[in-house]
Amino acid sequence: MRKPLVLAILAVLAAGLVWVVFLDPPASAPPPTPVDRTAPPTATEAAAAAEPADRRRVARPTAAAADGRPIKVGAGRHGLHGIVVDEGGEPVPGAWVAAWSVPFPLLDFEFDLAEIFEKPLAFSLEPLAATIADEQGRFALEGVQGRTLYLSARAEKRLTPRRQRVLPAELDGGGEVVLRTVAGAALKGRVVDADGSPVAGAEVLVGPGVKYLIAAFRNRNFFLERTFTGPDGSFAVAAVPARTALMANGIAQAVDSGLADVGPLPPGATAEVVVSLGATGALAGEVVDLEGEPVAGAEVIAVPLDLRYVIPFVRDVRAWTTTSDGQGRYRFPRLPKALVLLLAQGRQGRSAPETARVIGPDSLAPRLRIDTKSLIEGRVVDGDGRPIAGAVVRLQSIPVSVGAEKGKTRTGAGFLLDAARELLPELLPQAASATTDAGGRFRIPAWSQARLRVEAAGYSEADFHLSQLDEGKKPVLRIWRPGTIEGRVIEEASGRPVRFCLVRGDLWFEPGEEGEGLLEMIDEEAPAGGPPEAAQGPDWLGADEQILDQSSSWRAKLRGTVLVDDDRGAFRIAGIPPGQWHLTVQAEGYQNAERQVQVPDGGVVEGIEIALRTGAVVSGRVTAASTGRPVAGAVVTVGHGEESGFLAMLQGLGDSVAMAETGEDGSFRVTGAEAGADFVNAVADGWASASQRIPALAEQEVRTGVEIVLHDGGALSGFVRDRRGNPLPGRMVGALSIQARDFQQTATDEAGHYRMEHMRPGAYFMMAADLEDESLFAGDMMSMLGSSRITTAYVKDGEETVMDIVDPAAGGCRLGGRLLDGDEPIPGASLVVLSSEGGGLMDFNLGFATARTDQNGEFLFKSLAPGEYRLQVDSPSWNGALPLEVWEVPEDYQEIRIPVGVVRGRVVSGRDGSPVAGASIQLVSDDPLGGGLAVLFGGGAERKWAVAEEDGSFEIRGLRPGRYHLEVQGGRGRRRSGDAGPPLGRVEGEPFRLLEGEVRDVGPIQLPVAGAIRVVTEIAGADAGESSWFTARAVRPGEEDEQDGPFGFGRGHRSWGKGELLISGLEAGTWTVIVGGDGFLETRIPEVEVRAGETAEVFATLQRGVPLRIRILDARNNPVTPADVALLDPAGKRLNPKRGGIGAMFGRMFGEPEIDLGTHPTGSYRIRFQHQGATIERGLLLTEDSGVIEIRI
Repeated sequence: MRKPLVLAILAVLAAGLVWVVFLDPPASAPPPTPVDRTAPPTATEAAAAAEPADRRRVARPTAAAADGRPIKVGAGRHGLHGIVVDEGGEPVPGAWVAAWSVPFPLLDFEFDLAEIFEKPLAFSLEPLAATIADEQGRFALEGVQGRTLYLSARAEKRLTPRRQRVLPAELDGGGEVVLRTVAGAALKGRVVDADGSPVAGAEVLVGPGVKYLIAAFRNRNFFLERTFTGPDGSFAVAAVPARTALMANGIAQAVDSGLADVGPLPPGATAEVVVSLGATGALAGEVVDLEGEPVAGAEVIAVPLDLRYVIPFVRDVRAWTTTSDGQGRYRFPRLPKALVLLLAQGRQGRSAPETARVIGPDSLAPRLRIDTKSLIEGRVVDGDGRPIAGAVVRLQSIPVSVGAEKGKTRTGAGFLLDAARELLPELLPQAASATTDAGGRFRIPAWSQARLRVEAAGYSEADFHLSQLDEGKKPVLRIWRPGTIEGRVIEEASGRPVRFCLVRGDLWFEPGEEGEGLLEMIDEEAPAGGPPEAAQGPDWLGADEQILDQSSSWRAKLRGTVLVDDDRGAFRIAGIPPGQWHLTVQAEGYQNAERQVQVPDGGVVEGIEIALRTGAVVSGRVTAASTGRPVAGAVVTVGHGEESGFLAMLQGLGDSVAMAETGEDGSFRVTGAEAGADFVNAVADGWASASQRIPALAEQEVRTGVEIVLHDGGALSGFVRDRRGNPLPGRMVGALSIQARDFQQTATDEAGHYRMEHMRPGAYFMMAADLEDESLFAGDMMSMLGSSRITTAYVKDGEETVMDIVDPAAGGCRLGGRLLDGDEPIPGASLVVLSSEGGGLMDFNLGFATARTDQNGEFLFKSLAPGEYRLQVDSPSWNGALPLEVWEVPEDYQEIRIPVGVVRGRVVSGRDGSPVAGASIQLVSDDPLGGGLAVLFGGGAERKWAVAEEDGSFEIRGLRPGRYHLEVQGGRGRRRSGDAGPPLGRVEGEPFRLLEGEVRDVGPIQLPVAGAIRVVTEIAGADAGESSWFTARAVRPGEEDEQDGPFGFGRGHRSWGKGELLISGLEAGTWTVIVGGDGFLETRIPEVEVRAGETAEVFATLQRGVPLRIRILDARNNPVTPADVALLDPAGKRLNPKRGGIGAMFGRMFGEPEIDLGTHPTGSYRIRFQHQGATIERGLLLTEDSGVIEIRI
């Protein structure tokens, strides 16, 4: 999978999480009333007036709108004017126009990026500035900041499809901004409580549905609107995006929230929706220490593991908090009926998280256990080792569950638990803390993996990870006085100041740390002696102490970033710790510039001057293929590689991608492009995106005449039905093609129909999934994926591909049951069922579902299609797979017992019968469980492993009845005394049948004495000391071209720079040795005789070759990735192995743009492949500097 698309999908998921976690408008109340300017100024206003004009932070709301769209004069020092128009260029009178600092309505800031995270509870959805367009559609924004801005306009059923990018050059009369709107829809609705009664004064947020954030990202139509309900609980939004899946979030009191899906809606429609707030219940429990004694006075926090309640929680953590009484008991009288994460904390420490489900008025929670005895003692010192008194040391971590294996919890809370573990420490009341004494000493309840934060007056805040601490050492947390960097940014050629830019600082090294922490690769066979001894610590450091380095954090990164809006180009980064700082400067139309700055402890570095070079310039025109007419409003980017076009969706947030927007005549002029950029990309509404390769740009080159043609693209449509042919409304349908570098997502309508337009041609994976609310909002991603159906489709330009999807699991059997060990229930087990059936390799039910057993061992699969399954069990008692059969019934209940069969034996040497300690034993099931997905992702034959004890014995337990065989191998025979014997080979035992509950002793297993081959290598023409990695394998004669045979023990070995490789465990006989390495030609040594108990020696001289990589492009520069490409020599002999099976299928689907054909000598070759039913041959010349060779068809 190509990295940009992976990053994109991850970015979208992260954006969605940030949206629900940090989105925090003011409390549920009507918008602010106009400020009476005749009244005396407030203290805030007076303080703001005393600041420099360019740093005033008080915006002036000049009017309030009942629909939540205020008119506002911003706190900046610039103005911006323009016009709002419709699709035909006609003005839109009365449109509301607003400006923001970021392209997506997720987070925003006024002056400093740190505002986003430093005060998440005070975050506002208000724009920087807002106004109303006049009768001619013209507008004038006042008080905007000097930076790239993002504008939107909204009128009745009309709106800009996204926030439109506006450059700093257009401020203060630098040009008229044209905001282009499209036809939208409208939304009306009501908010009701769990009993159906209207809720007055509730806040309503309308934005992209959590289920469809990927589609909103791809189509660049993020949208967010806020309004409030009236006395009758009703609300109205005058304009929402058409053809977009939306979500209405109603929020009333601290624990009341509800969501409702909306759309997609056709243009001009008015939809009505009812948002129902969730029902509530009560939850009780107790807090104890590890010995079971009650802990009084502990704060207990209930964190909703449900996206519907995250915003209310973030706004008012105290409403989700209670305190344990003298007996350690606590009670939440009112919580939503949902899964919650419980955490107890106090001076005694912090508990591991536990999950509980609120189901009614008498819900009970598991005990919360606080480890009151695990204490961390240490010191806080300054840069010179002097103790700092009065510093506050805070616990910034949440422990894992008591008894969890390797830090993993068994709570079943999905990815939201991991998110909560990261975010909660920033939101929790700071009860778990300690204050240093006069000697800088502190004592805090913590553990070896905890993170601590130190705050002290006059010093920079710092985070520390105790995982750095060596065993037996006490931490010394060294903090520093904040420093400052002051300087200016200028244009290199003219010396003129750069007024608008961003300066980003990253701390590379703390004082005295330079040169440390660099990673060194040490060969396993390096000379004895190891690395040099560490330098002696400072005099003030005790023998039992260790200095910990500060940990990097996003908070520190934001503090080191400033946005410059200054006529002199001056910047100031204040409050940063000392050390070596790496500054990066970004400005529109310029190349990034970097500078290293050493900041002393508490010092100010002045006079830093950073010069920016103007980048390359690319200009041209974007037109439509169908009409030849210019395309206005297209976003054009210039970057490295075709994937740079993907960053157009980020609306200019990429560091190394220059971008611009086309004018009414389709022309564009992109400035600030980097040298070496070789792709121009265009994205526009109503067309498929396009990428145009250009010769790589030279430094500050001016490239003109670039023509980009946009095609309509293809469409995908069809119905999603269950196995009985019934339509499935509300199903998510997604499509992903890394070959086409495109993805899309939508929902089925009431008739079960879906449609996706303007897609780039290529092969797509398609998925239809039931994003059932219970799993979605609880973050149970595996459960959601388990209800999916996958198929493939091919999209052609200008055509519509119809693909109906049948989901056999829809309306299936509701299967409950109990997991038992004998007659005892197994709690906390993770269960996964994998389907054994499917409609073909790439047309199958994703075929897995997940469940988890409760305290009584009970589990529930909500819907399974009838058929045979593989049940994978992961529990503290047993791990393994079992067969499961689901019947054609609406509901069923099964008790499942883990198997108790046993296989034991003993491994001995075939030479003298001595035990072989450390031998590897695999018990392989000959009754495969699962197919389809199971085959693709680790199913098929089940294997269980064991390692022989010192006496050669082994035992494998928990086996179900069935047919098995053993595969045993050993390296060198090792007797109990530890003496090394001759190399031993591998044995595959005879199959046998294990009965229910049987204990089978397979007796002694003799490993034959084997031979080995030592391969001595040298590089032809190598310099002294030159080394490289090589791989050697031994194959039987006639099997030299087999690529899928065994490769590992007894077949191959890797070597680095030692000139020697050993292939051991070989049976006696004749072998062919094949030696190769990256950048070297394959060398074959035939007819190597191997004798048992002996080591044959051969020599191989490695010749350098040239890697041959090709890129096949069609007439429109789209990559073509055939299932197989044959490389032929002049005589027509094939030189590369045939590619097929699953690897070829995935290569075809994922569209590998560069095809690796191996390493070969320079010379002439031919390639042969199939394309659209035709056999195509092309010649090519491989030279030393060929690079990637392009083949055009």
